[in-house]
Amino acid sequence: MNKERENPFDDISMVFNEDFYPDEKTSDLNRYIHVDLGGTGDACGFSMCHITHMVEIIRETTDKEGVPRKIITRSPYAVFDFVGRMFAPEGKEFIGPDVLDLIFEIVNRGFIVNLVTFDGWQSSQLITMLREEGITSSTLSIDHTAKRVLVDPGSSDKFYIKKESTDRQYLAAYECVKEAMYEERLDIPEHEFFEIECLSAELDSKRNKIIHNVRGSIDMLQSIAGSLYNATNNETVFFGEKELDFEDDSAFYNMLDSNGFTTKESVM
Repeated sequence: MNKERENPFDDISMVFNEDFYPDEKTSDLNRYIHVDLGGTGDACGFSMCHITHMVEIIRETTDKEGVPRKIITRSPYAVFDFVGRMFAPEGKEFIGPDVLDLIFEIVNRGFIVNLVTFDGWQSSQLITMLREEGITSSTLSIDHTAKRVLVDPGSSDKFYIKKESTDRQYLAAYECVKEAMYEERLDIPEHEFFEIECLSAELDSKRNKIIHNVRGSIDMLQSIAGSLYNATNNETVFFGEKELDFEDDSAFYNMLDSNGFTTKESVM
């Protein structure tokens, strides 16, 4: 979490800052939104992110025969435009229409929203309304991520949606966040509940599912996982890896920082 960045969205009033607009450097970059609507009485997780550049990360690994290898991978650096955790206004049981208005506002403010996904609960009508306005949208399960959602103009689907199997990697979205945090490829504006939700998250090994402890919640964390997962999967044209060849190990280790990564950036 970047404590030097103010979150431009107020959870209580559900209002963006007056100056919340894309800047010149990122105005042409695709944005990705995931909404965790939650059940009655639960908080709604809401966030949007974009990929700014690729980070080259050097890793030590082994091939199928167990032979040590040094490879460099290109992984995305993601910046969250905002994060939110909100409840339905007093007198309302469903926050969906309010979220819809916020998404339309984001588009009207000049952001290029490439994909909006929902967790599935009571989202079919919201998805239909977004599609009617030309906004690509679909469902994405974070609890049980069996498929990734891709925006594909060449798809046979009239809404340009293509879904691919995660090959039973049901925690793929959470793993995406975990890896980005560990590799310091994530810039999230300050929010008091982000650390709380991270600490509340627990792995239920029997169900292979991330849950929260009795007093906690993971609504915003699920939204962050979904937004980042969508961005990562849809900006893969910049991914890749190659094997490195060093004359000696000292040259290799000189390229690493204290975490074992390079700090080299690849501009998109």
